[in-house]
Amino acid sequence: MTRRRISSLWWVVVGACSAGSVACGGTPPPSAAQVGPPPEPVAVFSWDDDPRHRVAAWDTSERLSVLSVCRPLRARGVWSGRSGDVEAWMPGLYPTDPVPDGHTVWTFDDGPMGWRTEGLLDVLADADVRASFFVVGLNIDPSDYGLVQRVVAEGHTLANHGFNHDGYMVAERSGDVTREYVVWQYAVTQAVVDAALLARDRDDFAALRAAVLGPMSTRPRAVDAAADVPALWQRHQALLDERNAGVSPYPMRWARPPGGAPWFGRWGLASYVAYAEACAALGLINAYWHHQTDDSNPNLTPEERADVGRMRDQLVRASRTGGVLLAHDRIAVNGVRQALWSLGGDERVVFAQLDDLLVAKYGCDATDLGDVVRGHSGWWQPALAVD
Repeated sequence: MTRRRISSLWWVVVGACSAGSVACGGTPPPSAAQVGPPPEPVAVFSWDDDPRHRVAAWDTSERLSVLSVCRPLRARGVWSGRSGDVEAWMPGLYPTDPVPDGHTVWTFDDGPMGWRTEGLLDVLADADVRASFFVVGLNIDPSDYGLVQRVVAEGHTLANHGFNHDGYMVAERSGDVTREYVVWQYAVTQAVVDAALLARDRDDFAALRAAVLGPMSTRPRAVDAAADVPALWQRHQALLDERNAGVSPYPMRWARPPGGAPWFGRWGLASYVAYAEACAALGLINAYWHHQTDDSNPNLTPEERADVGRMRDQLVRASRTGGVLLAHDRIAVNGVRQALWSLGGDERVVFAQLDDLLVAKYGCDATDLGDVVRGHSGWWQPALAVD
């Protein structure tokens, strides 16, 4: 597995602390042997003064040569029902994106879910199909942490779905609280994922998880979580320093906000700005969807949501159309099995990965595009070293 060294999961909150202050969450001087010489930024964003026109512009300096494969970010497509262009807020995959013929990407949210996720992984392994799992940090507990290890070991993509599935994560709040609360939701999930991948056994994971959570409850007030971000970076980095030479074993680059907010629902301009700023700080790429199954449809009865035939037909139809498919770990696993049987040998269908669609769209994968997004020089200043 290729490792990308995050020399800082330490971030400096501009205006909150003096640069380099360890007590305030700044970056302590790393050893040269550990991270090597710090790289120059490879890209910067230029924004105009109107947050509704947040279209990225490329720095044309030679520093961009490292990521020259990435196409310039520009307006593409319009989110259905809205007048603004979705990529004026942040790059990613959206329902209006064209898809290479027959390419389908299966994604599963809200796990891990114990035996349900285990059964889903079994079925995918039998069919030699790779999917993407958008995990909820709170659901990674001592009984399920091994499923995170299994997802990575079997070649699936791990992605970030926030810590406690707060559907109001992007709700407008005073000051910078919303932005920093989104950062906390995604950052603490990354820390718990790293703990799961580095744990030696369930008791060890329980201890590591408690250490990275620190004094925080599992459902903190947004203002408290926002204030915890600098300390969270320190706790997370301490884990990585102790167990993995300061390196994250699996930096997640894909994110999907709970409930699809702010693109779904009635959210104001401030929610879009806060979410885009938070994801830019973390180098995260949005992953929305073209199709979804009924496994969590609130308008259906539990029996209808668990109907094997319904799940099979929806999976087959969406896969033959192509695009990103949204399902959940709670899906009727026999429906998944039957859909894979139906699709077996169908040359019209290609089981792709999120990165395949991103490369088709931008010319580079989520890791490189995330580095470009992270190059935004605004409210947060990350330091990134890549092996």
